[in-house]
Amino acid sequence: MKDLYKVLEISNDAEKSAIKRAYFGLVRKFPPDRFPEEFKRIREAYEVLIDENTRKDYDAFNSMPEILKVFYDGAKAAFDEGHYEIAINILERAVKVYSNYSILQSLLGDTYIANENNVKAINIFEKLTQKEPKNAGFAAKLANAYLLRGWYKKAYTKYKIALALDRDNISIWLGLIHCYVRAENIEQAINIAEEAILTSKESGWDPIEIYLNIIQLDIMNNQINSVKKHVDELTDLVMENQENKDNTAWFLTKLANMISSNYVEGSLHLIEAAAKLMPDDKEIAKIKDRIFNDSKIIILLEKVRHDPKINNLIGAMIDFELHICDDENCIDCRFEQFSFEMDFLQDIGALRTDLIVLKNNYPELYEIKKEFFDKALDVKKERNLINEYYKRLNKYNKKYPEFIQSKRSNEPIGFFDDLDEYYTEPYVREEAKVGSNDPCPCGSGRKYKKCCGGNR
Repeated sequence: MKDLYKVLEISNDAEKSAIKRAYFGLVRKFPPDRFPEEFKRIREAYEVLIDENTRKDYDAFNSMPEILKVFYDGAKAAFDEGHYEIAINILERAVKVYSNYSILQSLLGDTYIANENNVKAINIFEKLTQKEPKNAGFAAKLANAYLLRGWYKKAYTKYKIALALDRDNISIWLGLIHCYVRAENIEQAINIAEEAILTSKESGWDPIEIYLNIIQLDIMNNQINSVKKHVDELTDLVMENQENKDNTAWFLTKLANMISSNYVEGSLHLIEAAAKLMPDDKEIAKIKDRIFNDSKIIILLEKVRHDPKINNLIGAMIDFELHICDDENCIDCRFEQFSFEMDFLQDIGALRTDLIVLKNNYPELYEIKKEFFDKALDVKKERNLINEYYKRLNKYNKKYPEFIQSKRSNEPIGFFDDLDEYYTEPYVREEAKVGSNDPCPCGSGRKYKKCCGGNR
């Protein structure tokens, strides 16, 4: 068994206050978003040592029968390596003989959860909480088992009981926040996170991980003012600690990257905060420049969407180009792109005017799809362009018949029918081509270039 006192870097006779200080210090050093395994080890050590009964069990471990130590160490090793069935087999045999050791039963409950046997885990932790009603760790584990089972009301209740027993346990706060998120109650999750931040100020522990959660919740709830407020508070909180600055800056950078295409204002504030925390980091500076450039395009695109002189189809085409995947063989993306272009060609005469407005007023957006737009503006090659797309449609039909059929059934009524009607056959000249020096077909007797041909 690992020495839990060494995990928390404390002495064997450490008081509760020392255990808490050690826990908070290590959590700051190993935040769960970047060091999940290390954080889990720290949390487990804390939850065993902070409760008198489980600490007594742990301290008595050295006086346990040798066979029990073998059982526990073997099961824990199997658990850590992901061999849950082996661990369960060992622990189920052990608890039959040594049923009074909570530490064995708790590990069995954890292993049931890891193996997705949530009902069995619930049975274990319900018995443990009845046996030790003041053990916050067991109450939290039971709440987690309820949550995984989808029993949200029971989970809320048990998490709150756990918090009443230990309001300084960050993992319990995070569990309750996650519980409300899973139940799609974002407002209440935010309220709990706010309560956790207030508790941290009263108790003196760092709520960095709570802030990282509430910022994401603000984004989910589309609350830009709250995003700015919490990012600024977090930035001030970590400014004096280099390790916290690094961890927080990279978290904010990652989050800014994730939301940059859908939430411009929020992503800009996040990346600015990250750059403030690590002003000399070249990678963050590079990402910041890219997000700022992308945001200009997104802002322009929003203007185009509201420009009465530009058809919505053009804005949708550009927006799609910004999100299209890089895989050239992705049939979904390539056909979607092709469909947008076919839609445009159906009304090319009217849309040319809109395209000219786009080119003159929003040149950055025009450049995104310049190759196609240039072709569409060339009146002389309109028929060739239509023929080209008709041929491509036939190729799609031959190469991906099932895919095209599924698209037909999913598209609004009339979409493909309209296309089929529009692209009936490639254009074929009805008369033979008349040369400029040939007699004019009108019968005037003059050369074509000097007669009707000269008017074209």
